[in-house]
Amino acid sequence: MIITGGETVRRRRITTLAALLTGAALVASGCTSSIGGTALTGESEGRNPAAPERGPAPDPRDADAVALALRQIDACALLDTDLAAERSGAPDDEIYVAPRGPHACLLSVNGEYDVGSRPLEVRVGTPFDQLDRYHAEPITLAGAKAYQTRQTSGSDHVCTVNVPTSYHIAVEFHYSHPESGVCEAVRAYAEVAVDRLREPDTLTLDPATRPFSQWDGCAFLRTLLGTEAEYVFTPDGLYDPFSGCEAVGEQDDEVVLETEYDWHNSPLGEPTELEGTTVHLYDSSYACTATWGQAESGVDNEYLGTLTFSLETPSCDRTSALTTEAIGLADTRPESTDVSPQRPLLYGPDERDTGAQGACAHFGAPNGQADCAPYEGGTDVPSSADEIMATAVTEPGLQCAVFADAVAEVYGAEFQPLTWSGQCLFVEPTHQLRLDVTVHPAYRPADYGKDTSLWTDREIVEIAGKQAVSFYTTDGASRDIYVSPTGAVEARGIVHVNAQALPPRGEIAADPEPAPEKLAKAEDVLTRVIERHFA
Repeated sequence: MIITGGETVRRRRITTLAALLTGAALVASGCTSSIGGTALTGESEGRNPAAPERGPAPDPRDADAVALALRQIDACALLDTDLAAERSGAPDDEIYVAPRGPHACLLSVNGEYDVGSRPLEVRVGTPFDQLDRYHAEPITLAGAKAYQTRQTSGSDHVCTVNVPTSYHIAVEFHYSHPESGVCEAVRAYAEVAVDRLREPDTLTLDPATRPFSQWDGCAFLRTLLGTEAEYVFTPDGLYDPFSGCEAVGEQDDEVVLETEYDWHNSPLGEPTELEGTTVHLYDSSYACTATWGQAESGVDNEYLGTLTFSLETPSCDRTSALTTEAIGLADTRPESTDVSPQRPLLYGPDERDTGAQGACAHFGAPNGQADCAPYEGGTDVPSSADEIMATAVTEPGLQCAVFADAVAEVYGAEFQPLTWSGQCLFVEPTHQLRLDVTVHPAYRPADYGKDTSLWTDREIVEIAGKQAVSFYTTDGASRDIYVSPTGAVEARGIVHVNAQALPPRGEIAADPEPAPEKLAKAEDVLTRVIERHFA
């Protein structure tokens, strides 16, 4: 099957780091920690016969219809020069709007763009999936659903607003500047653009004036590679992701296309002639990249004057062969279909825009949502502690059932359980606290929390008359408590909670806000669980 979009790892996206951080947090907590190389995970799908299917729901919007709609939009028509003049006070001749690629545009209030400019950029067709949504702050712009992230990069404040158009694709607004108020500016421009996106037929782009805009990168790469090969296609590129694409196949078969308007200055590699075009081939240790200027972009700016392509595959022979075909294909149009452009493009504030099911929408699964399922009850907890211990390790739904009432009583009903990778987790809509719970017969509380480079304040405590090991991560953001169901921490068997404070939504690479009171409540959860099921 050939898939457009999807939750695949993208190489130039900030959420790649976010995914790694989420994964690291899971490994650092007790729920996937290991002793002697054996991970605390189960294999069963759970014992709840009414459990929903794992993984995300399919997008009801047709991917080809969404792509066609976005290809037709002039990105520059989304940028309001009157708003720029009003906000900046700059004279008309200092306000500069120009395409950054076939489906991207920039706006500068300091005159013509150069490499030192700090423009506001709009990118039509940016990949935006469930993990991006998890880390972003939901906002409403002109009555439409949108997401905002902010971060500090060096001396710059960086703000990005994404307006989703499908489960996997969005229109992105991005700005970076040393002064404060960056997000206020981005929201102002995005709000005007949202109003215009309600009538996309008024934004139609003439492909004759915007080279390669008749294509999106993934439609181009699908055509180039042929329909017989199986790949996952995802828009990819630093400045104009919709005009580029990453195609990932089997056995490390990866093809990456990047397309933008650039100055094509001193590309890496040795020059060669292919189809009458000078192509630079650069052979690195892991891939071979071809770079070439396909045509003039039509933009009267030396830094944006060339339609530049780069194409990367694992070998130079294949890169050369595909480049030869790509040079000719780029000047053609996609085959016509009976697909109509997606209408409407936007989502209402309360409209579903993600395939994540139930509680899974509030979990930043580092490897995607394929193994995530909300736990919706229906599992009977055995009356025998020994039976719970014997079966819970392979049935994460039972682990959720053991903890569900106690978590709701202590932390509130907004904490909802889910199962993922053989574990049970409790998540909530602000994403600022997560509980990972474990019941396992094989491991000993005494073996946890001994690495002082990772954990601190390790102590033996008593929970409901049972010995337990408690410790914190060195930053104080996460607390683990391992209770011995038999009463002795040296004995095998654990009943475990990891309470982890997380950064606020929308704050990328931020530290979690201190939450000692919330972490302390994990003791109360375990007290109730032990008293009810392991007394």
